[in-house]
Amino acid sequence: MRRAAALAVAVVVFALAVGPAEASYRRRTDPRDADEPYDIRVTSLRSFEMRGGATGMVTKVRFFASDTPKSGVRLVWHLDTNGGPRTDRVVRLDSYANDPVTCEVYSTHSDASTKARTLKSRNRLACVFPRRLLRVRKPIRWRVAAWGPTLPDIAPNGGWFS
Repeated sequence: MRRAAALAVAVVVFALAVGPAEASYRRRTDPRDADEPYDIRVTSLRSFEMRGGATGMVTKVRFFASDTPKSGVRLVWHLDTNGGPRTDRVVRLDSYANDPVTCEVYSTHSDASTKARTLKSRNRLACVFPRRLLRVRKPIRWRVAAWGPTLPDIAPNGGWFS
């Protein structure tokens, strides 16, 4: 009986600590709709605890191709963090053949941007940054575009992922 009561209290405390706008891990798929090597297969948004107790965010894209595009690609995530009709924050990741992978997070309301860490593997690119940069007030909605040498692949093809 005591064990069940302790478990119930722990679940309630955890639920209150996480809050309604917390995005621990959300993953969405996109259909194969472009013949380019940068056709988006999966996009995800994940929060995690960083060193020092701060919360971090990871935005990630996985491509249908077995390798990341050799010619280079620019990924642009549009994030709606306030629940309005427009984009509030933008995450831009550039991966070009001979240059290091770079990522920046910026607000659509100012020119200031913040550099972020990047992760690259065979068919994935990711950007890692502190969640405080987003100023989250509502559950996060997002969409992402992959720009290569020709037309972009946009996921989802219309609307937002939530």
